[in-house]
Amino acid sequence: MALTIRLNGHPLHEGSAAKNIIVTTGKRHGIASCPATEAYAQWLVPREHLKHGWNDLTVTLTASPKPLQIVETEITLAQP
Repeated sequence: MALTIRLNGHPLHEGSAAKNIIVTTGKRHGIASCPATEAYAQWLVPREHLKHGWNDLTVTLTASPKPLQIVETEITLAQP
């Protein structure tokens, strides 16, 4: 699977996402009304790319063996 991720216009990732994907087939995470997740992915986000308030996240799937659906996104700040 390959994808492009941009946050507030800044590129975070482009290309294969294999090293960022953790498979969790059939487990529920986060919002209870969302379907069970098959996998999740994590990327480090430089603090200077974040805005106070709303942030614009763009994810473009560029290659995948099957259609995928994003059911939840989350940005969590790590402690400095």
